[in-house]
Amino acid sequence: MAHAHPRAFRNVAVVALTVYSAAALGLVETFESSADRSRRREARIRGGSAATEMVVMEVGSEAGSEAERKSEAERKQKRSDFNITSAAEKLEARVRHESPNMTWPQDSFVKCLEGNNWTASKALRVKQCLMANQDRCESPRVQPVCAWAAGFGSGIHMWVHSLTYALERGHVWVPTGPWSYVDDQRCPDVGGVPAGQSCYFKEVTRCQATAEVLPKVCAQWYNHHNASTMVINVARQLNVTREWVWGHLTSFMMQMQPDVQEAVDRRIPRKLLTGPSAAIQIRVVSAATGQDGMRVNLGVASYLKNLESKFSELQVRPNMIYVMSDDPSLSEEKLNMQFPDYEFLRPERQWADVARGEVTNSSQSKSTVTYDLLADIFAAVRSEVFIGTASNLFWLVYALKQTKANPGISCWVNTVEASPEFKRLFCPGDPGFYTYSPAGLRPNMEEEYVSLLRDGLDRKSAWWKALDYHHKRTKVSTVALNRNPKTTAAGHPANNSAVR
Repeated sequence: MAHAHPRAFRNVAVVALTVYSAAALGLVETFESSADRSRRREARIRGGSAATEMVVMEVGSEAGSEAERKSEAERKQKRSDFNITSAAEKLEARVRHESPNMTWPQDSFVKCLEGNNWTASKALRVKQCLMANQDRCESPRVQPVCAWAAGFGSGIHMWVHSLTYALERGHVWVPTGPWSYVDDQRCPDVGGVPAGQSCYFKEVTRCQATAEVLPKVCAQWYNHHNASTMVINVARQLNVTREWVWGHLTSFMMQMQPDVQEAVDRRIPRKLLTGPSAAIQIRVVSAATGQDGMRVNLGVASYLKNLESKFSELQVRPNMIYVMSDDPSLSEEKLNMQFPDYEFLRPERQWADVARGEVTNSSQSKSTVTYDLLADIFAAVRSEVFIGTASNLFWLVYALKQTKANPGISCWVNTVEASPEFKRLFCPGDPGFYTYSPAGLRPNMEEEYVSLLRDGLDRKSAWWKALDYHHKRTKVSTVALNRNPKTTAAGHPANNSAVR
């Protein structure tokens, strides 16, 4: 059992012990010997067809008989025809542990969409099924999830990832604290439970998490243990992109409280409503050094050059450029003087490394910092062209933009100096575009494969189709992938995630 990160408990007056308790959610697998496990899977294979063959784990010294060893050799020969990765086998086994036939639970989000009103828009169907899932308050179904003690973008993505786990199983997702961005004066603890998502956003359920239902699982647990392929399956089911699904899940949990909405709207320049705009996001962290140990400040001119390369793809050239950045040296007045050919909008913002409990002065409140950050996020979401940095905030804006009728253009600049792709612009469709993207959006060949099994394909067909789909998202040769059983989940080296 591992304990939650100590940073998650700062600024909390009363906190019940929070642990990563998989057992509390019924997530711990039943212990059994390797021989028992092998015999159980052998029986399942014999009872099915070759099309639904399941890989049997090696029995080792307990296999015993010559017949068993021969049978194992035959299965390996069949498997070698399409070189399935060991990671795919492990993921398949984990999913089959909960659902031997690879079917979705009757109360799952996927099943709800299957039976939902087909005359309604896709967005409305998703919203209706989300609300239906979140309205089941029976105790065994409630899944409290405390926040990941990280930056705002990373924390939101982790929460969304945990939401997919709940939706797959028909559990009620209850995002609780502690959360680094919660202002204790605005949102004190209630009944021993620290405030979380609902401090700034509308409640996602009427079900309540109480101290008695603890221990609970924090969001980062799901980043390592979530075997869900729900985002992929729902995207295929609705014939939309995964970004569309991820964006609508994110939007569902980021519906602002009325007073928060008012405070955020006041911080967004009204001039943005008068015409098309572009936005740039410059992540610096340390204005003194220009870097945070990973990212480098390339300067405004680099972002403007990339903007210009995308303006030609638009029918109407944006006449305003909104700047969101943690670099306090970038003022609206200086930017307009330095680059007179553009009109910059750069409101004064307060910035603090809230996730690490740091503020720039004693008068600064977490609420003010969060309002400013939300204003920047939603101003960028309005833009026709958005050029961001290697940052979770880029992926948050990108996901939210997918809920718009016209998402526009979103690309990011690789500001990681150690990367071989340093200074390169990545746009959708480019190899490596999903570098540093959150789990759920990041290309994963094994998840592609399991998602197709859940759609009813046989193993061999699912594997080859997964290679094809993965190739389309990463532009990696399917032949090369199939010949290398040790291929990483992300395929293209640039699609691997990094510490963010």
